[in-house]
Amino acid sequence: MTYIYYAKENTEAAKILHQALQSAFRKSWMKRCRTLAELTKRLHEPIYDVCAVILLIDDRKELEEILYLRDILWDIKVIIIFPGQSNISTMEALAFRPRFLTWTDADLSQVVDVLGKMMRCEPGGKIAIATSHESNTE
Repeated sequence: MTYIYYAKENTEAAKILHQALQSAFRKSWMKRCRTLAELTKRLHEPIYDVCAVILLIDDRKELEEILYLRDILWDIKVIIIFPGQSNISTMEALAFRPRFLTWTDADLSQVVDVLGKMMRCEPGGKIAIATSHESNTE
């Protein structure tokens, strides 16, 4: 079980969210992508173990660059985070069919909560509903 976290820039919001995700879930569950090429490569690999993708978008140009991936993301749960005071419209984000949409000036702990529900995890990264091939221990 993994999730993909895409954040191009090392902004304050990216640092805060990265730290929150690492403290809430097992580090081995996160596949961090820092470039669009990395994200594209990871999404073209088998994604049977990917339960969600978090996209921290910096601006409209970056959204347009990522837009071609929407067909690949069709069957994956997507969380999109826009910069605060963004000029990107919600309609543009809906092309990805996100399960959760927020902005960096909002409470980013909500992203952790939503991801936990998507992964069916309890606080601390324990699997709430374990399958026969998953274990709660590291």
